[in-house]
This record gives sequence, structure tokens and C-alpha cells, in this order.
Amino acid sequence: MPRATTPLRSTTLGRRRPALLVGVLIVAGAAGCTAKPAPGPLVFAGQTVDHWLDELDSDAVPARRRAADALGNAAGADPRVVPALERTLRDPSALVRSAALLGLAKSGTVGLPAAAAVDTLLQDPHPQVRADAALTARRIRGERVEVQPR
Repeated sequence: MPRATTPLRSTTLGRRRPALLVGVLIVAGAAGCTAKPAPGPLVFAGQTVDHWLDELDSDAVPARRRAADALGNAAGADPRVVPALERTLRDPSALVRSAALLGLAKSGTVGLPAAAAVDTLLQDPHPQVRADAALTARRIRGERVEVQPR
């Protein structure tokens, strides 16, 4: 014996149910989008900016070079970075000076306060440092600067 079925009721609530569900989902989604994550330390190349700033004072050349490179990515995010990279331009190692220059070049116009220090390295005894200084000067100022032969 077949089972008796009741005819579907065509009610106003029945027709609005999908629209109501969509509306609830939109409101719930929008509420979730406004939540901000808790602020934490900025991380670049797997370490905090504080770590990389400390590494600039390391005795090891590779550590200082890695720190200068990583800090170049953080220049726009932390106001301590450009002055630290500018100080690093006086490092005794040409590798570290080049890394600091390229870090400043990555920062673009944020690195403009270090322009005078960059200009002094256009006269550096190491040819790669001079070339990196010319590149950095262009990037932070937007003008062409010639490398001075030594």
C-alpha cells in the first residue's frame, strides 16, 4: 500500500527561507571579516625585526649580511630599520655593506634619509659596493647616478 503524502504547502515562509538563510550567512561572514588578529611582532625571513637588528652587531660577517638583507624587507614596516641599515653602510666587510645597500634599495623612497651615506659609497674601494651604491641611489631617489671609477 503506497504511503500517503501531503501536498507541499506553498507558504510565504517557505519561499523566503533560502533568502533568509543567505542573508544570515552574509551578516555572519561580514561580522567575521571585521575581526582583527592580535598584533604581534613583525617577522621577516623567519625572525623578528628585533632579532635582525641585534644580528647587525654580530661578530660573524654572514650573520650581519643576512640581517641586512632581511631588514631590507622590513624598512617600510619599522622606523628603526633605515637608520640601522645606514649605520651598517660603515661595516668593515664589503659583503655586509653591499647587503645593506641592497636592503636600502628594496625599501625604495623609504630609504631616502640614508641618501648621503649611500653617496659616500659611490667612492668605495670595492667595485661591487660602488655598483650597489649607484643602484641604491637610483632606487631611493629615482634619479640616475653614475658609478665613480677608482
